[in-house]
Amino acid sequence: MASLRAAVARAEDAPAREIPCEALRRILIQAGELEQAACDGPSSLGAREECRVTLRSFRTATSLAASAFHIVCEAAGGVEDRSRLVRDALARMRRALDRALGSGCLSGRVWVKASKGFASDALFPERYREAASRWAAEHANSTKRDVLVVGIRSIGTTLSAVVAATLRGRGFRARRMTVRPKGHPFDRYVRLSKVRPADWALIVDEGPGPSGSSVLAVADALASAGMGGIHLFPGHDLGPGAMASEKKRARWREFPSYSSSLDALELGGLPLAEALWKSLGATSGDLLTRVVPCGNGAWRELHDWDRSAWPAVCRTFERAKFLCEGISGRRILFKFAGLATAPGMRASAAEVLALRVARLSREGLTAVPLGTAHGFVATEWLDGRPLDVSCASPALLRRIGGYIAAASGPPLSGGAARAARTRLETMLCVNVREALGDDAAGAALSLIRPVPVLDSTPRCGDGRLAPHEWIATRDGRVLKTDAGGHDLDQTWSGRQPVFWDLAGAILEWNLDESGERFLLDGFVARGGGRCAPLVLGAYGVAYAAHRAGLMKVGLDLETDLEERARLGKEYERWRERLDLLLGAQSRAGALSLRGEEARSR
Repeated sequence: MASLRAAVARAEDAPAREIPCEALRRILIQAGELEQAACDGPSSLGAREECRVTLRSFRTATSLAASAFHIVCEAAGGVEDRSRLVRDALARMRRALDRALGSGCLSGRVWVKASKGFASDALFPERYREAASRWAAEHANSTKRDVLVVGIRSIGTTLSAVVAATLRGRGFRARRMTVRPKGHPFDRYVRLSKVRPADWALIVDEGPGPSGSSVLAVADALASAGMGGIHLFPGHDLGPGAMASEKKRARWREFPSYSSSLDALELGGLPLAEALWKSLGATSGDLLTRVVPCGNGAWRELHDWDRSAWPAVCRTFERAKFLCEGISGRRILFKFAGLATAPGMRASAAEVLALRVARLSREGLTAVPLGTAHGFVATEWLDGRPLDVSCASPALLRRIGGYIAAASGPPLSGGAARAARTRLETMLCVNVREALGDDAAGAALSLIRPVPVLDSTPRCGDGRLAPHEWIATRDGRVLKTDAGGHDLDQTWSGRQPVFWDLAGAILEWNLDESGERFLLDGFVARGGGRCAPLVLGAYGVAYAAHRAGLMKVGLDLETDLEERARLGKEYERWRERLDLLLGAQSRAGALSLRGEEARSR
């Protein structure tokens, strides 16, 4: 709340002719995050009447943030008029937040759920504004003007406000509500209380995902409530994914759909890549001549790399990246790192990652970040060769161990450490059971459960330690290419103790005992603590289970035959590795226990 109110005050105080579009987008996303947290945890907000005041204040604040954002994005009107309207919306937003502060309900605890689209999918509110403008143009001559906009939480708090503000700006009577579907991820359901009729019902979400069940559950609930004119505003036009039945696909096709792609996105009248290039003052006068999209695994094409040696990647989970080159020959990599608020912070995920990378670059471990813009972090392109396991010299392994220590963060709180362990045990149980059966799952849990909850251990700072994540540059340096931000990605892991990074490096580099010793020597020399072998072994089993599960999910979602072959081969490799590790660690644990019993006797 304090961060949001401060951001609103800064925007209000901005010079009249400097309309801060990016700042207003940040305010909009923060307001939506607060609304989502309050809507998902109303019992934490006190008595019923006070709770109602707080929820209404948060919804109003998000709607007013969306109005200010829409006004700035609108090309029509003079700068002075737009500035006045924006300031008015922000002033009303500040008063709404003050009402929430005065409600006496802000002493409880609620949880912000990071929206996948804003955290990792480069899903911009501008895309939904464009889709809503297109819908409004198609229905401009309709006599039906009442619109109900239904946002699916989490991201639906922000996106429904954007769609509603855009439609109101086009003369429609738009109101909005948000819902949280429940049930199995592939079979969601929604129960709606009485819904006031409208001429149109627009469902807004970042999906569809593998099954499309959340959007379809809302559509079915609206239809059951007697609503007609149901239209969809999804994050893409591909329809439900591989887990959707043909019946669900057919049901999806019954509804008109409006989406806008990242390729079509314009910011300030410029294509996204050009807007990113222009955002760096250092490129002034250096015309952008070439843009190479390198997300979805396309980065593998940018190196002198035999195609048969390409690593397997889950392309669905990859973030947007652009390699931009100026007329001078300068090349800059822009990687999407997140518009969402970083966990436990007030800044965006991109801003937090840029600070981390800047710290590591000062120690000679990563490329120097050049800045952030629109959720992307910019770094100079590293011209060189990705490493492989054959490069694992003692000096390199010590450097990697030192990097893991340098990249680690402060210890997790007790609650965060317990939550991390719960996620770890859940993943172990599910992944090992699917890969190796019930007995193996029980054995995996028996390895991790004796390990204490590590709330006094530094947290891992990277999460991706495979050889190809390191570049040997032409000037003789070895630098890490993707140095963090993975605690807010699309996987289960989140923030984990630093043993996660250590175990990952040992397995990814296929280290024997001596190689492991070099890695740990480098870790300790850089300030890391000593590691109990059984703890490291238990986290190694967990890492192998995670990688096997990730490869299996990628295989289920992939349609390209060549990519499927890579993923299938990698899945089998990690499955076999998991089986071997599980046996080895179980034997080591049994020997350790026997030794403890002998000492106690």
